[in-house]
Amino acid sequence: MSTPSPPPPTLIPCLPSGGLKNLFTLKNLKDIITSPLFVTFLWLFFGMYVNCVVQVYAQYRSSQIDAHTLPDVGFDILPMFDPALADAACYGAMFLTLVRFFFGLTPSNHRIRRHIFRRHIFCLGTLFIFRSFSIISTMLPNPADYCITDVQYSPFYEAFRIISGQTVTCADVMYSGHTVNITLCSMTWHCYSHITPLTTFDPLFSKFGRLTNKLNDLERFTTCKFFVWIFTFIGYCFIIGSRFHYTLDVFIGSLLTIAVFKVHHARLRTAHLSQTWFNRLVCWMEKDAEDIMEYRRQLGEVSISEAGGERMVQII
Repeated sequence: MSTPSPPPPTLIPCLPSGGLKNLFTLKNLKDIITSPLFVTFLWLFFGMYVNCVVQVYAQYRSSQIDAHTLPDVGFDILPMFDPALADAACYGAMFLTLVRFFFGLTPSNHRIRRHIFRRHIFCLGTLFIFRSFSIISTMLPNPADYCITDVQYSPFYEAFRIISGQTVTCADVMYSGHTVNITLCSMTWHCYSHITPLTTFDPLFSKFGRLTNKLNDLERFTTCKFFVWIFTFIGYCFIIGSRFHYTLDVFIGSLLTIAVFKVHHARLRTAHLSQTWFNRLVCWMEKDAEDIMEYRRQLGEVSISEAGGERMVQII
């Protein structure tokens, strides 16, 4: 007889037994500060701050460059769009991703949102660090002649103004931060929407075979994922049409985001096989991740077909 599924956890499982009045005790604060999610948020803030410092430095350096807008095939094809459309696509994708995976449950009634958000945030912080190098290494002329900035103080001070939304810079072209956010949200939907499904309704792709294999790896599209990527493409068009980024900025930003996401998730699954300092850090961050533990359990016995027959390989 199959074991009944556990009841779903509460929406706020991190509250102590005493409720809100015991939340800010010394022990609970220590647990929060030393939690993997908090450490990941620190990494995100560090990446954002470094990126903003470099943005200001690039803005000051851009005054020394005498350059005009470069030819761009995206500018030739797309009409001029209001930059607010690109902002709406970016922040809309972030909001929908937050709401969607905050309430999602796995078929076994587990909430893995903290694992999903932790991985998302880690990738975002890493991509901000990469962007810090790209926007200053080879500077491209900004095609947005409407962009005006008022930065005038130290980059270390102005970075906080950028983070808080008080000012903007105009020289951070390669690669697009909006593209990173939209693509990363799309990758999160693509990787996890079938793991924490809201519905099994799939009119477009349900006839194309099984959804996942025994390791829960995706084998085909779903209707939800299809429309997510349609939304992503429209967001790319808004970004290019706003004339704040070249088509190349969007192309490189999307490819690098997908690569970082895929490499990080591949490392999550195999980090326990090596004892490097980074793998130990990954194992600590993923120590209670139900999906990773299930994947490794399924990977325990792998059937390998050979010409002379079939043999079983035990992976410890």
